[in-house]
Amino acid sequence: MDSSNFNCDYLGNHSSCIDPISVGNPQHLNFIKIEEPCADSHRVYHRFQRSDTCGTCSSSSDSGVVQKPVQLILNSENTFKTLKNDDAFTTWIDLKQRFATKAYELRNSIIFFEDIARTLPASSVARTLCRSLQDQILPQLEFINKIVLSELRHAQSTGGILSLKKTDYPAEEIISRYRHLQRVLRRLEMSLEDMNMDASYKPTARVLPIRDSSHSEARLFETFSPFRSEILLNSMHHMDAIITVLRSPRLRKGLEKVRYNQEYSRSTFMNIATIATFFSSVTATTLQYSYSQTSTSQELWTYVNGVWFASLVFSIASAANSFLGVALFQRPEYYGHSSLSEYRLIRFWFDKCPMFFLIISGSLFGIGLCLFSVSSNQAYYTRLITIILTGAHAVFIVAIILMASIRFVRLLVPNTFYIFCPSWEEDDMN
Repeated sequence: MDSSNFNCDYLGNHSSCIDPISVGNPQHLNFIKIEEPCADSHRVYHRFQRSDTCGTCSSSSDSGVVQKPVQLILNSENTFKTLKNDDAFTTWIDLKQRFATKAYELRNSIIFFEDIARTLPASSVARTLCRSLQDQILPQLEFINKIVLSELRHAQSTGGILSLKKTDYPAEEIISRYRHLQRVLRRLEMSLEDMNMDASYKPTARVLPIRDSSHSEARLFETFSPFRSEILLNSMHHMDAIITVLRSPRLRKGLEKVRYNQEYSRSTFMNIATIATFFSSVTATTLQYSYSQTSTSQELWTYVNGVWFASLVFSIASAANSFLGVALFQRPEYYGHSSLSEYRLIRFWFDKCPMFFLIISGSLFGIGLCLFSVSSNQAYYTRLITIILTGAHAVFIVAIILMASIRFVRLLVPNTFYIFCPSWEEDDMN
């Protein structure tokens, strides 16, 4: 890579007037670009020399002390550079402390998020990225920061001459992970607000390709000291954004809503499973009195056995679907307004079928009980009371089901039907 590919904006320019070595220094400084031919090749060195005044604002240093010139020499191979700056060591120590403080705050925010997000699957994108950020990216950046500080300490002890060599830390990949996590958390925050947990998502974070790394040597994390300052400052900026999202009240309320829905669904399914298991045990017990009866004496025993066996099948199906619903409904995407047909079908199945199977099982058991009272030659009043009570209970259940689903029935009724039932139209308007 020749020197023309190296952008001097990484070092600083006259319009910005920012010292790229001493990041955070309010002094206005000026860099002068000087081209010097190389003695042993036809390549050109770029030398950036800092003057005491700024060419844009034409103001001198407020300290009154003559600053030592800074010389940054970068050859065409981009393999080494030398700098001399008395303030660099102090600046990097301050930057390291600020970065360590921000990383500690981010770790605490991730722990807080993991605590309230334990309702999410362990393989969810948000939790995976948080673990990657905590276990890989932050230790990597802290290790790089220690290397920079040790190099500066060595440079200070040897008279301020610093020699930095390129390493294998692409800055674009590190920053893209921050942005990726920030986008995922933003989307999670919005999806929890409207409970659309299963909307399609395509990550747009760009990771630096390996084939482009050889053409981006000037943007390597250790290649140039001022650019490292820029990356660390940008990292802290992204950390602030991520901390804000991780501690967002909207995110907390959304996760608490998901947790409440999970607990409610779990208790509902467990109640249905308990009742279905009870019906199964009762039906299996009563079958002991009827399954041994042959159809030679009365044909009613055949109907009794058939109805009770069907009741046993539906009760077992209700219990099995309830336990399966407890296992599957731990995933938060089942609680949102799904746009995917498979989620809608699964949600409809577990919302309606366990209770529907339980009602069918109870109804069949009641019918079988009436037939059993007749086929076993019970007393007249015993048979009459059994049939009347079973019929009345069935009528009440049908009435409750119709009352509960009356709004669904109204949607199926044509608008012309309201002409004959004006009271229904008034109820709908209310």
